[in-house]
Amino acid sequence: MIRDLSPVTTDLQGKPHGRFTAPPGATPPQLWITEVALDPRGADLSTPGAKGKRPELRPREIERLKAVASLRYLTAFSHKGVRAVDLFTAKDDALGLVSQRFFDDVRRGGGRYPGAGSAGPAMDAVRRLTAAIGRPRRAPAQPLELVQVADANGSVQFRADGSERHPELAYRDVVTFLPFQRGKGSWVAPVYVMTRDLSRTLGEEPYRLMIGGVDPKRARVSLYDPLAGRFAAAAVTGREGGGVTVELDLSDSPRLLFLDVT
Repeated sequence: MIRDLSPVTTDLQGKPHGRFTAPPGATPPQLWITEVALDPRGADLSTPGAKGKRPELRPREIERLKAVASLRYLTAFSHKGVRAVDLFTAKDDALGLVSQRFFDDVRRGGGRYPGAGSAGPAMDAVRRLTAAIGRPRRAPAQPLELVQVADANGSVQFRADGSERHPELAYRDVVTFLPFQRGKGSWVAPVYVMTRDLSRTLGEEPYRLMIGGVDPKRARVSLYDPLAGRFAAAAVTGREGGGVTVELDLSDSPRLLFLDVT
């Protein structure tokens, strides 16, 4: 899948793979992910090759894990060129994304649809994500660039031996910035810290992003959190050259940074 999404064509067993490869006389095929899920009963992903089970998670922690995973699947895969992402599954003891409360309400209501209110955090987050992004308007491409990332706390995802060959990995090194163009002079960029283990919640920390490709004099920003269903603080603190500097708080769950030139 990574080979087929890459803009760099590579050879695998004598066949070219890449975003722009296609059978003779055809256009490049679309890539779909028809089933993706995260099982909370799995091994501890923070330790490569781990065999043991993770500590048991509380129901609220499991619901948050599924919601954050769904947001990261949809934003990251679609940004890299996947044309369809199907989340799995609605109802299952381990993988179910719809809360059991919803099915209990259906049963109590004699099979009637109870509304989305009891569907749970994962469905709430996905609904808010798609509603906030909306439908794009056709416009000439205006690419953005993440020029620089700075943090305030110097937090580290994992430490190494301190050598140049084995450096530590700071959270600022894995800040994820996934811009989509919504129309002329309008973008939305899911932003988050790419943690390795979603069962360990990463709290908010302040970051400074230098973003190029936007008119520094007229740019304005806002930040929406689809997991919480509310706006968060974001401010333009620098307007220089061909871009802006934005200060905002990030966590392990995608937030939507809206940039508009008016």
